[in-house]
Parts: sequence; C-alpha cells; structure tokens
Amino acid sequence: MHEPRTAVACTSCREKKIRCRGGIPCEKCTAFGVTCIPPVSRRFKRRAILEQQRTAQLESRLAHMETLLALRSEKTPAHPEPPLVNEPLSTSCENKSSEEYQTQDSCHHPWNPPQDPQTQTLGSAIQDFSESGTLSLDQAPYVARDYGNEFAAQPSSAVGYGNALRRTPDEKEQITISPQNIGQLGTPRTNLVDNNLFSAWAYFEESFEAFYGVVYRPDFETRLMEHFENGDLHDDPSWYALRNAVYATGCRTLLAKENSSSWTEVQQKSWPYFENALSVYVELLYTPTGLTAVRALAAMNLHLEGAGNPALEAMMCASAVRLAQSKGLHRQPARDWNLDTNETLHRNWLFWAIYVHEKQVTHRSGRPSAIEDDSISCQVPAETAAGSTIDREFLTSMIHHAQISSRICKQLLSATSFQRTPEQNMAVMSDLSQQLELWKSSLPHSHQPGSPINPSNFRSTRDLNRILYLHFAYYGSLTAIHTIFFFPWMSVICGVDPHDPVQGKQLSTSTNMVVDAARSIIRATRAMHIDAASPQWLVFYFPMVALINLFLYVLKFPLLSTSSSDIAALDVAVGHFGHLEVITAAELTYPFAREVARIADKTVRGHKVKLSIPATPTDQALADTQMDPVYDFNFATEYNDPTMPMFDLSDLEVLWPEGIPSEGDMIYFQS
Repeated sequence: MHEPRTAVACTSCREKKIRCRGGIPCEKCTAFGVTCIPPVSRRFKRRAILEQQRTAQLESRLAHMETLLALRSEKTPAHPEPPLVNEPLSTSCENKSSEEYQTQDSCHHPWNPPQDPQTQTLGSAIQDFSESGTLSLDQAPYVARDYGNEFAAQPSSAVGYGNALRRTPDEKEQITISPQNIGQLGTPRTNLVDNNLFSAWAYFEESFEAFYGVVYRPDFETRLMEHFENGDLHDDPSWYALRNAVYATGCRTLLAKENSSSWTEVQQKSWPYFENALSVYVELLYTPTGLTAVRALAAMNLHLEGAGNPALEAMMCASAVRLAQSKGLHRQPARDWNLDTNETLHRNWLFWAIYVHEKQVTHRSGRPSAIEDDSISCQVPAETAAGSTIDREFLTSMIHHAQISSRICKQLLSATSFQRTPEQNMAVMSDLSQQLELWKSSLPHSHQPGSPINPSNFRSTRDLNRILYLHFAYYGSLTAIHTIFFFPWMSVICGVDPHDPVQGKQLSTSTNMVVDAARSIIRATRAMHIDAASPQWLVFYFPMVALINLFLYVLKFPLLSTSSSDIAALDVAVGHFGHLEVITAAELTYPFAREVARIADKTVRGHKVKLSIPATPTDQALADTQMDPVYDFNFATEYNDPTMPMFDLSDLEVLWPEGIPSEGDMIYFQS
C-alpha cells in the first residue's frame, strides 16, 4: 500500500521542483541523502510574517522615539531656566534658530517614521499617480498603508478628487469640502482619497462631535489639500493623528447615515483610522508639539464616545487635559502675549470643549477630575471664529452645566461629603439644586428637560441627540445631587436617620426626584434613533442608570400604586436594550436588563400574593407605611422574610458588582 501523500511537498522537493510522495523523510530526500524538511503551514507562515512585521514596526517606532528624545536632550541645557508663567506658546517659526527643535505644527518639520520599503504610503501613491496619471487596482492594498498601518478605505462609487496643484494658494483658502465639489477640483484620483475626503466632509457636516469645534474646519481643509498635494513631505505626528481621528469619526458617521453596512462592519472600517491616530500617542504627549496635538487628542476622545469602541475615554481625557494645561490653555492670554482675537478664540473654545467632555466622563466613571476649577482663568467666549463648526448656544449651555456637575462631584460625591452631617449635606444639596434649576430655566423653552420630544421636529439625528444630551445631562445631575438620600447603602454611610422628621422628608423628596428622572430617561428612549455612530452615553449609560434606579425603587416600595406602571417602564427599558442588541447583531448584549425586570416583577407579584393572605396588624402597618415611601428599608430583613412567596434571595445575585455592567462593558472586540 502506498504511503499517503502530503498535502504540500517538503521544502527540499519544492526547491528542486520534483514530485514529492510524502513521508518524513520522503523517498527523494532519502535517495539524494539530504535532510527532509517538512513544509510550514501557510496559515502559521502568514501569522509569523505578520508578527515579524509588527515587531519590526515596534522596533522602528522605538528607535524613532529614542532619536527624538536624544535630540531633545541635546538641545536642552543642563540647567534650564524656569519658563515664564505668562509666556505664550509661539505660533510661528520666524524667530527660531535653525538648530532649535521646531515645536509647532505650522513649522512643518519633517517627520518620517521608518516604513516598509516594499509598501507604498498614501503620499507616495498620490505622487506616483500625479506623475504617471494611472494607478493599478493591484496597488490598492499598498495605497491604503500609511506609516505601517492599513487604512480602512473601501472602494467608493464617488467621483475622484482633483489635483490641488491646479489651484493657487488664494483659491486653496476658499476650498470647502463637500460632495458637490469633490469631483470638480480637477482630474480624478483614487477611491482612497475620495473616501478620506467624504469622511472629512461627514465629520464636519453630519457628526455630533463637530458641535464641540475641537477641529477648526478652514485650517483643517486647507492643510488636508496640502497633504494630498505634497504627501508626507511635511507630515508630523500631530497632523497625522488629527486627520486620522477625523477620518475615523467621519467614516463612522457617513456609513451610519447611509445605513448600507452593519454595526460590525462600520466599526471595523472606522476603527483602523483611530488605530493610526493612536500609534503616535506617545509622540503627542512626550515630544514638542503645538495646538494641533491638543486638537488631535480632543478629537480622539470624542471618537471614543461611540458605543462600539473600547472604553478608553477616561485615560484619554486625562491625557488631553494635561497636554492642554501644559500649554496654558486654561489661562486667559495676557495682553503681552500679543495674540490676535481669532487665536484667543481658538485657545479658549478648545479648552472649554475639553473641559465639558472631561467633566462628563468623570461624572459617568466616578473618577476624580483632572481639572481644578479654581485654576481656570480663561473666559467662555461670546463669539466663534469664522468657519467654525461650534454650536455656540449648545456648547455654552454645556459649559455652564459642566461647571455645576463639577461642583456636584466635588461637594457631594467625594470622600468629604461622607464626613459631613446629613443636615450639612442637605444644605449643599439645596444650593446645587437651585443652581441646576437656574441652568434649566436659562435654556430655550423647547430645549428644557421635561418638554416633550418629537423626533419628526428635528432635521437630523445629531440635532435630536443635542436635545437628548441636554435632557440627560439635567437628569443625570439631578440624580447625582440626591444620591445620598436615595441609595440605602449611602444613606447608612452618611448617617441618615429615616425616623428624623427633617431627614425623613428629604428621603421622600430625593427618592421622588431620582425616580422621576429615571422615568423621564426611559420615556426619552422611545425618541432615540440608534445607529453605528450613536454615543454610549445615549444608548447605554443614562438608560442603564434609569433602569437600575427604577428597579431599586420598586424593590424598596413594591406595594405602591405606581408599581405596575414602573414595571411597565422597566419593560420599556428592556425593549431599548433589546433594540440595541438587534441593531448591533448581538455584538452588545445586556441580559442584566432582562433579569432586573424579571426580579422586579416577581417582587411585586410576591407582595401582592402576600397581601391577599389575611393580614396581621404588622403586615397592614407595613403596607400603610409604603403608601408614603419613607421608612427604614433593610434588604436583609425584607428579602429574608420566609412568608413572602415567589421570591428567592439568590435572584439578587445579579446585583453583585460583577453582574452590573459599566461603561467598560461597551467594548467592541476586533477580530
């Protein structure tokens, strides 16, 4: 019987190009007296090649970083003089010596990370096309490589992008990217450039992130044209990170609006752009940079708000804040800095956009803020620069809310609040509640929380999300103010006595406030439009907070007349998370929500069955007290009651810390 043949010939036979009959050693190798080397699996071979390439890229980046640090150490005196407090960040390179390392992106110092000589970068591919006028489709996988990372560009049916060389500098300054003029700027180019331009256009025109104005559109578009014209000749880490962050958000927004790709496909196509930006994260923080680096980190932070992204925003926010503060953005520019009005506007708006986002993230994550409000002196501008995408009214309102949120976290949710008496905390709560209500009344009537939301009244999803943002911000702060008197475990820590008349009244007021906020958030979920670009604060955080708070309320007071409607509201919240699961094709699943609704329903039904049994005076007294939701609630006493049917204490295992999801659970794992 013949020996079975191998699927692939051995290495020696392949080199000699002779037939291999299999076996180790094979007949041919035995006859020739050579060592028979078994073939390497193609699968493992490809994996080995990828690992080698990845290792080579990391080594190249490390070598590049060491070179930059060495250069900086050579140019830094042994005993540097302390910098002046009011010294502005230079915005030009005219007064810098040729030997000084240039710190501004406007200087366009060459930044050429080591690249694989066998691959072709975006810039070189465009230059080759400019010279030859043709570009083979076989080059597409290599065209899509920039600095060793592949773009997520896909073929597009859009017309090509024109040659920026055909325009004069004055004409370049007037260019505004739009779907109408992308094909009118000259001769056609590659689909890759088309996709990047459409992504940039979608970022400014369609994305919610553009409302923050962290990327100044006129400057970005002018430099983007120069980038497509010159390739990588004047590239640097800050610009590389900024444009890829814009590509990432724009790509996600555009694909989500077209609704032609699944949730998973949209994340897979947009995420590699963000990985490109993240690849220069170290350079943004530890090498000389300018305002563009701060813009890049801010744009990256906002992109991470997407529900399909890893929960990295807390650390990224801290990095952006530190970099902004290191450049003095939190200080109002002094007159002797000689900054023009537009530059002052850019600095101030950029800082306040970072401030708003950082305060939101710290509120949601429960981590200390990296910004000390007392150290801020820069003013909230009353105007915006020409061409800016900032929604001044919206961002100004959010700045004022973020300041209130910062006070709430510092005065009520810090360790200090646990050391104060309940009466002192009640005084702080009253003051903060008044500030929050004043903020609410300052909003236009149609934007005020509590007003009905009709999705048909909004031109786009991002306009709808802007109103939902204001509503959820208000309800989130209202919940935070009354947290101490709502959650039983926090009330115990702070020494709240439910039998004290004043504290008991505050318990009732706080409970009603938190529960009404939860109901309002759940009702608002019906107006949401969920797509691949939806932020996690919209589709996950606030609905989950509302679900948990309403669930706890039902557990505490299952005999109230509102219990049935609250169970129905929990079902609405479960439906929201079920819809999210359908939209994401089960990439994001939350069985926790279904379990919570089941336990709440079981609790209410169990108490109703218990009341149907002839009641003892004690049972009747308990029922009477629950008509007014103020009493000394104790989980152990209530749910260890053996007389209550249809309830098992083990059901509450879903409430243990490992069972409750957090923002970090909204992670999209790349395959």
